[in-house]
Amino acid sequence: MKIKLDGEPLEVNVPNNIIMEDLILLIRDTYIDPVLMISAILLNGMELREEDWLVPIATLRGELEFSSDTPQNYIKERFANSVIAIATCYSVFRNARKSFESGDNVDGSRKLIDGVKALQAFVDWYKVILQLIDESIRSEFSIEPEIQSLLKAANQVVDYQLHQSFWAIGETLKNGMEPALDTLENRLRQLQRRYKEIIERPQSLGNQIEVRH
Repeated sequence: MKIKLDGEPLEVNVPNNIIMEDLILLIRDTYIDPVLMISAILLNGMELREEDWLVPIATLRGELEFSSDTPQNYIKERFANSVIAIATCYSVFRNARKSFESGDNVDGSRKLIDGVKALQAFVDWYKVILQLIDESIRSEFSIEPEIQSLLKAANQVVDYQLHQSFWAIGETLKNGMEPALDTLENRLRQLQRRYKEIIERPQSLGNQIEVRH
């Protein structure tokens, strides 16, 4: 298997008895500059899946490519991605609501599940990003109030599901979930601008962010 780091071939003596997670740690600890971090890992051009971390290296073929970057740039890019992720969630919940409104409850329920899974994945992902931000400014980037608003709408949807009240589910999505997602998207745009201001400020806290391995 070929290994690249930031587009350049990397000669690595890889033991055959290790798994992907071991190799990632080896690359991080041996070949990544201490002031940088691994920003992306691609296996044959595709992002690693969670199950790929436990795959034995000896069974893999093709190319494994690592990218490195500063924590500041990594976080800045993730804020941009977070806006896109929530906009996608909004679209999924809106389509679910339209299905319920048209009477297609099976399709609405399926899309609703997709929306919930996407939203939960976003929340878990954002928690990881938040931990990379310097502790002295981390609270400034909390989205807890917005998440609580989403949870309130989600709990209402669950109650209506138990009673098979599909019309009420559609109304809750329209008047509760969708506005809450819109508010979260606006909040993320604000945080994206704020973080950019911090890291571009001379001697800013953003330049003091530690690489947390």
